[in-house]
Amino acid sequence: METHTALTGPVNTTSIEILASRAASDMFQLNERKFKEMRICFSRSGTLDLNPIVINDKQIDVVSHAKILGVDISSDLKWIHHVSERSVFYDVLPVCQEALQKRARRIIFPCFMYDEALVKASLVALSDRRQALTDKLFKKILDNRDNKLRNLLSAPTKC
Repeated sequence: METHTALTGPVNTTSIEILASRAASDMFQLNERKFKEMRICFSRSGTLDLNPIVINDKQIDVVSHAKILGVDISSDLKWIHHVSERSVFYDVLPVCQEALQKRARRIIFPCFMYDEALVKASLVALSDRRQALTDKLFKKILDNRDNKLRNLLSAPTKC
């Protein structure tokens, strides 16, 4: 969804008319389909009874969240949309990296199996590298009594 932030603050009919008038005088055509209205309200009721914004005789869509400069902003000003979108990306990224490493192995070492190629190239599997980095960070947090995350982690148990 493409969002254009053309106006800030309270919007009234006069503001929209001025914007449309300036655009027309500059021979610029406003594309009302690309404009979105997000209503942010700090009242406890959480509702706003406002007249719709109209540009070129078309009502602007009201949205509950929008992406602006790569950041998802929601009308309640919470980060849930932005965080959930990023977590999907970071969940898929390791799988893609591992697949890319295996593909490169087939090109560089076509006669070797994956594990053999890693040894020959003096590499470790990306999953093993990620696990080692995670273990190192975990240990660093547990060893530092002043670390704010220390109380959230429990020492690893041995099975």
